[in-house]
Amino acid sequence: MKLNLNLTSRLFACATALVLASVTTEVQAQTIKQGSATVSSIRGSAKYSQGGGVWVPLKKGTVLKPGAMIQTAPESIVDLNLKENGPVVRVTPDTMVSLDKLTFSGTGVEGVMETKLNLQTGTLIGNVKKLARASKYEIKTPNGVAGIRGTDYVVSVKKLPDGTYEVTFTSVTGTLVVAAMVKGVPETVVLNNGESWTPGSDVAPTPRQLLEFYREQVAKAIKGLPPGYDHAAPPGQQAIEQFVSPNHGAGQSNEQF
Repeated sequence: MKLNLNLTSRLFACATALVLASVTTEVQAQTIKQGSATVSSIRGSAKYSQGGGVWVPLKKGTVLKPGAMIQTAPESIVDLNLKENGPVVRVTPDTMVSLDKLTFSGTGVEGVMETKLNLQTGTLIGNVKKLARASKYEIKTPNGVAGIRGTDYVVSVKKLPDGTYEVTFTSVTGTLVVAAMVKGVPETVVLNNGESWTPGSDVAPTPRQLLEFYREQVAKAIKGLPPGYDHAAPPGQQAIEQFVSPNHGAGQSNEQF
């Protein structure tokens, strides 16, 4: 009997060790990792500061860590590959944005990621893959936060002469949830395909030409990603030779980008 008890105890200990090892492996697989953003393409000139340090010229292939601040020059564009945290953001002319948080755990559709960008001025155009329920993708502005889940989006910030900011949120495709302060009162708005909202105004359809332009910009930014990411551009779009920013008017371009 004593022998059997000892054998049973040993078998139980072995089984417990195997279970604990399995659980530990699973937990380790879900360990939160720091993401990064790689410059997949750049047109014109831009600079960045990592963690409040000195400003350095931005180049194709530069890897940016969370805490980096990016500033583009007039008529300049930077495409960022956020990989697990994106995948892609196009930083348009005269834009300043910081990468506040880029984390992820797991892979594929079950992977959980958290992306937080802080747009201080200018325009971001981006594409976000379908997210797991626990994931977060947010763009902070001086007047509200946009929560994005599997969509093509545009967020613009313009500083007005009186020191206040005009912010416009656009859902190019998919759904965009925006929380903003309107006359001191919090307001939440859900934007669907082709809708735009400037806090203090009504939700309105995005002008057709501008919406097509946004779609074209998303498609071109995605085109610069490594092979393996597929995003079909809407059919029948015409190339637009002028970059039209909702904040900064038009800037002439000598080439398509």
